[in-house]
Amino acid sequence: MPQIHLDEETIERLDALRAADEEYDELVTELLDSHADTTGN
Repeated sequence: MPQIHLDEETIERLDALRAADEEYDELVTELLDSHADTTGN
């Protein structure tokens, strides 16, 4: 899996979105899937 570097503000925003026991990769996958659904991809 590719690795990315996030700044502190982005991490704080992800923390606000994720469920208590959810891993970051699960959250990012969910966000990407949701974006793909809205763009028709």
